[in-house]
Amino acid sequence: IAGVMRDRLRRGDVIARFGGEEFVVLLPSAGITEAARVAEDLRTRVAATQLAGIAGVDVRISVGVGMLRAGNAGAERLLADADAALYRAKEAGRDRVCATPDIVPAAENGRGGDPPTLDPSQVRDLGP
Repeated sequence: IAGVMRDRLRRGDVIARFGGEEFVVLLPSAGITEAARVAEDLRTRVAATQLAGIAGVDVRISVGVGMLRAGNAGAERLLADADAALYRAKEAGRDRVCATPDIVPAAENGRGGDPPTLDPSQVRDLGP
């Protein structure tokens, strides 16, 4: 799974294991729209992956997107924001991308007061 994600990233992006089954992906110089598109692409690519030697196992990921911004107190706040978005994705049914609420307002994704998620129809394939 890490290899599938790593192969999708750009030169300079960083992926690292963070906890037991969680990963952190850092996308330097990416805006929130690009980060959300990359996250959705990672989600769909992982879902399409067949694990070698393990038949009939579907792997799905939920992704929380945060953004380092002026005034959000650095890396600790960034991770807390992304983690909160990840848990919203899990609570909303898993296998989805959610972003920090103040980055992608709920009205932007057409779901009213629901947790912000990225509508897959808004995502274009960014290529390798």
